[in-house]
Amino acid sequence: MDETFEFLYAAEKDLHDSRQPEKALDYYKAGRRALQRQEWAEAVRTLTLAARYGRGWSRPYSARGWAYAEQGRYQQAIADCNKAILINPQNSYAYNNRGLAYQRTGDLFRAKRDYARACETGLKTACRNLENFHLDEPRAHDNQSREAQPHHEH
Repeated sequence: MDETFEFLYAAEKDLHDSRQPEKALDYYKAGRRALQRQEWAEAVRTLTLAARYGRGWSRPYSARGWAYAEQGRYQQAIADCNKAILINPQNSYAYNNRGLAYQRTGDLFRAKRDYARACETGLKTACRNLENFHLDEPRAHDNQSREAQPHHEH
């Protein structure tokens, strides 16, 4: 089973208690496609709708956090990832994307902590981000470490 299929299967499973799961999932998939095309504003728009229609579903928030980070809206990215983690503390994508936002704001301690947390769950992107962090350890203090990668599974 490929990662994309596994991710969408898990996303559908997470929607069991949402108000309008079909609408939420449709908007979520549209947001995910926008993320893949790097259309950040469209991703924010559609993921906002996914969050509105999916009650208690963390994935639209963690994905929108990625889009906000790519727009340079780091505080909004961190807030969305915090909300995703509050809803589902096992959402490894939220930890990875919050780590990305922290890294870009220069909060390297929190970035490293979040990458490690996501890596512990087996999220390969987070493990690569953490590995790059270690490779760049001498440069990490001057905020010139390698660019972290957001999750690509959303």
